Amino acid sequence: AIGDLVSIQDLDMRIVCQNRAIRELMGAHIGEPCYKIHERRPQICEGCPMQESFKTGKIARALRTGISKEGKAGRYELITAVLKNKEGKIVAGIEVVRDVTERERTLKELKEKTEDLEKFRKLAIGRELKMIELKKGMEKLKKGST
Repeated sequence: AIGDLVSIQDLDMRIVCQNRAIRELMGAHIGEPCYKIHERRPQICEGCPMQESFKTGKIARALRTGISKEGKAGRYELITAVLKNKEGKIVAGIEVVRDVTERERTLKELKEKTEDLEKFRKLAIGRELKMIELKKGMEKLKKGST
């Protein structure tokens, strides 16, 4: 029922479980290596947060570009954590993925608008300073002509 994409991978990076949201976006891929499915790579992704979690036993995060089953690229925030057996040995990892494509697009647009506003502000301040300078010059000219 959760809207985020959730999957579990074994130590060989093979998908052993997927929730409905990830199946709808990426398709059902139980038993397949995640890197071949999500990023269409022949090997484990460089900077893979799951590999980081496997190495450290801690939560890891990353921003990645993934490709949907329709071939559409999107930006995704990944959060990974290890799953341990009763003896405390890492046996798999869980990955929660959130589509941040729209958020990143909005942030980019906001940054561009902020830059435009800053340019306008500088222009307006420059204009005001020039007006003050001209008014002072006019005052000097008035005083000099009387």
